[in-house]
Amino acid sequence: MKKIIGIDLGTTKCSAAVMMHGEPIIIPNARGNTVTPSVVASAKDSNIIVGEDALSQAVLNVRNTFFNVKRAIGSSQKFGGAKQSLTSQQIVTHLLAAMKRNAEAYLGETVSDAVISVPAYFTDTQQRLIYDAGHNAGLNVLWLIGEANAASLYYIYSQNQRKSLKTENVVVYALGGGGFDVSVGIGSGSDGIFEVRAVNGDPHLGGIDFDKRIANRLMDEFTKDYPAIDLRDDTIALERIMEASERAKIDLSLTNQIEISIPYLTMAAGHMIDLKTILTREKYEAMVSDLIKRTIEICVSALSDAELNRQNIEKIILVGGQTRMPAIYRAITDFFGKEPSRNVNPNGAVVLGAAVQAGNLSGETKGILFLDVIPLSLGIEVPRGFFTKLIERNTIIPTSKSKIFNITTYSQTDVLLPIFQGEDKMATVIGILKLTDIPKGISQIEVTFDIDASGILCVKAKYLKTGKIVETKIKDRGILIKPTSGIICPYGRWLG
Repeated sequence: MKKIIGIDLGTTKCSAAVMMHGEPIIIPNARGNTVTPSVVASAKDSNIIVGEDALSQAVLNVRNTFFNVKRAIGSSQKFGGAKQSLTSQQIVTHLLAAMKRNAEAYLGETVSDAVISVPAYFTDTQQRLIYDAGHNAGLNVLWLIGEANAASLYYIYSQNQRKSLKTENVVVYALGGGGFDVSVGIGSGSDGIFEVRAVNGDPHLGGIDFDKRIANRLMDEFTKDYPAIDLRDDTIALERIMEASERAKIDLSLTNQIEISIPYLTMAAGHMIDLKTILTREKYEAMVSDLIKRTIEICVSALSDAELNRQNIEKIILVGGQTRMPAIYRAITDFFGKEPSRNVNPNGAVVLGAAVQAGNLSGETKGILFLDVIPLSLGIEVPRGFFTKLIERNTIIPTSKSKIFNITTYSQTDVLLPIFQGEDKMATVIGILKLTDIPKGISQIEVTFDIDASGILCVKAKYLKTGKIVETKIKDRGILIKPTSGIICPYGRWLG
């Protein structure tokens, strides 16, 4: 049987894993590294380069090197210049193709099937775009799994392997490079079952945002000394500052004070100017305290949705490189009243969980059952603007819900019903259900939402008078979100 691989499609780093002899193993890339930078570049000869090769040339090719693109999935933003521009989906396709090549080189066989981890709060449209990107990369995407849920699954798998008899309430706090997810569930190591009770998150709250706080401080201090120079207009300087900010953030997890030094950063009055400054951990923690507070607020919301309080939680699992920050560890400990577990590798849990799910699908993993939920409510808007939820958020999937609507038609025989995903005023259109050949007057239409176990939505409608299925299709599925000013930048790793 051919292997099914698990892929962690991270905002800043990607990795792949596979079940080998009953154990999930992370697959090294061509350089022997277990992670690959989520960086894609268009070289001067228009060839596409990925990973370490793209990262190494970023400073000299900033406008055609693309970072953090997963944040742009679902937008109409294009990256690059007039000579060659790429959509976020095309860039993700190159990343997934690289993971496929790494796996095939490691396994010595063709790889065609994959499980991919995505943020819990990806909409149906964004999930569809990932499916399509996988297809374009030569992969049959069998399942999309939430990042925090993947880590939960790996934890339960590990407990099951150790023959643990515990049944416990588990919180997974996943703070990666690009986004934050929290999953609350009940895990049973003895039975190999993990039942998700609630998920929540923010796809625009991650390690990148911590880097940016340092970068902004560096540029503001530089402007005080050189008011006529705006480093934000210098793409090469901006990229170097972001690199230095990321290094500073990592170093401050290990020491209380560092010197940040960027030689020959820019030129003024015919002279090269260096940037040098001292940053303490205390100052850095004050700069990002609101970001940490926001993650705790999201945990509060997830616990409320799960109908649990923090005292009910027996295990807290930290996932993602940003969780190595001491202030985050302290905040989690203070909030839950207990220290997080140190038994799970924060950098590998997501991809290993994706591999466990791949093993579930291939039959290699025995005795593991994963019960997921949908992160966002789904509903429909009928004529006259009435919005009705058919499936509430945090409903266990697979699920199917139906509702009968009275549709009034006069001169027209076609009706367009927008399909929404989200909560109340924050809901967005993810597709349009087109009903055709409806008789004039009042008709009863039964609308059914079906969600499969991997979270993919199918919508259909039935004309009740005859029992005939009305011509049913999702029109304009994959409606792109208009780019918002300050959200994404067409070059480099800077996100506004």
